[in-house]
Amino acid sequence: MAQEGPTAHRAAAADAIQARICVGRVEVVARAEPVGLTDPPAPRSLLVRAAPFLVVLVALLALGWPALGWPMAFDDLHLLRRFTGEQILASFHGQWDPERLMTRGLRPLSLLFNHLRTVAFGENVVGHRLAMMALLASYWALLVPVARRVGTPAGAVAVAGVLFSCSPYSVFHYVWITDGNHALQGLA
Repeated sequence: MAQEGPTAHRAAAADAIQARICVGRVEVVARAEPVGLTDPPAPRSLLVRAAPFLVVLVALLALGWPALGWPMAFDDLHLLRRFTGEQILASFHGQWDPERLMTRGLRPLSLLFNHLRTVAFGENVVGHRLAMMALLASYWALLVPVARRVGTPAGAVAVAGVLFSCSPYSVFHYVWITDGNHALQGLA
């Protein structure tokens, strides 16, 4: 019975990279073997596919629960607000902070993201932090198939997800609300 799918394609590719070299009366056969990537996994249930997202989200919630209601810090108070259309457009070709209090730079998407978050959550710190946790969990869930495709065992991926959740750098992204811009950058 002939093989089908990615495995058959790899077998055909490996067969195609076979060379016979004759040196005098000795014949040497060199054959290339595929290395690196593994076959993509078979389709799985929705719960199994959502597991990396859910595990990391639960870990983030467990770790960040005490911080959910903490008040905003200076940058949050200054940058989480509704910007005018004029200010948003100006950020695409000039200083991103209309008051010029923050470090100079061209960061129009940060300003736009802060504007959209403010429209969605206002000054509700719990909403902002839960959204950032969901973004971080989404970022991790997108990394899992890549790790699995290059052969990382499922257990190692799960442990790495919990370590990712516990990392101080992950905590910064949802406790300090304006630092949540970095969680969005991970999805880009």
